[in-house]
Amino acid sequence: MDNCLRSYAAFVAQNKNEVVNCIIDGEPINKKKDNLGKNLSDSNLKNRITDEVDPQFKQVYDQASGYIHLSSKAFYQMIDEVKDNKINIQVGISLPEKRNTVLIEAADAFVHFVELHQKMLRAVAEDG
Repeated sequence: MDNCLRSYAAFVAQNKNEVVNCIIDGEPINKKKDNLGKNLSDSNLKNRITDEVDPQFKQVYDQASGYIHLSSKAFYQMIDEVKDNKINIQVGISLPEKRNTVLIEAADAFVHFVELHQKMLRAVAEDG
């Protein structure tokens, strides 16, 4: 999803070559401006993608961030069982089957946003 943000930034930038060069060089783009004069911050890009390209982007991005940044969401997914004032936490390779729903949802989101990223790259390349 971060790749989608960067690709979209290149598409909506005031100076596309400048932004593309920043991305290639691994430099931050958040001080560069979009075609509306706003900074190319992750928040701005996330909102624009949601409004202009994919209505579910913000919600999925925010949910995924909860796992990446070790929020309470990630913590509660590790809890295997709560019984008799004890909490069993699952850490390791073997996951219980009840985690399949979350994993399938993550896999579906991954496929969706890889396809979205591919469309964005194509649009940037065609726009030149």
